[in-house]
Amino acid sequence: MESSGRVSRAGDGQRDARRLFVFQLPLLTNKPVAVSLMMKTFLVVTGALLLLAAPVAAEIRPTEPGKPLFEVFELIQKRAGSSNVSFDEKRSLLTVFTLGELILHRDKKSVLIVLNAKDTRAFAALTRKFNGRLLLLRASDRAVQALKIKSPVQNGSIQFDHPQDSPMAEYFRRRFRVGEFK
Repeated sequence: MESSGRVSRAGDGQRDARRLFVFQLPLLTNKPVAVSLMMKTFLVVTGALLLLAAPVAAEIRPTEPGKPLFEVFELIQKRAGSSNVSFDEKRSLLTVFTLGELILHRDKKSVLIVLNAKDTRAFAALTRKFNGRLLLLRASDRAVQALKIKSPVQNGSIQFDHPQDSPMAEYFRRRFRVGEFK
């Protein structure tokens, strides 16, 4: 298939699943130079497309940006089989100051938080390390949540449902002034 333009698609997409592109370079007669030029053009165009398609990593900050949103601690059972647990307040495993996203559920009570990229990687490493164990999320004296890690959390998303997780859900609605706290 020939075209008067610079690039044309060869082959029929319905009959041929492969996508072929024909580059017409009328002034170049040296094949290695032409191939080199095509590869450089391809890399530049591909890089530009990737930059345009990449999402902007925006962080959302709470009403009090200097104060941590929450800290993550290891919960330690005092005795095997016991329900008594404790944590070392001086040994925070992760401190989160900003989020990548906060989504208010349709019920206007439950929230989904998405950590920023750096904290997502750190939280994923923690959930891999503490798989099958307990972690404590402490946002304030009233908003505390114990998490039983059943599998690693790779995407940085943590859901706080109403009414089970009401103190944490309310805490995030209040800190980010969403829902009834606008």
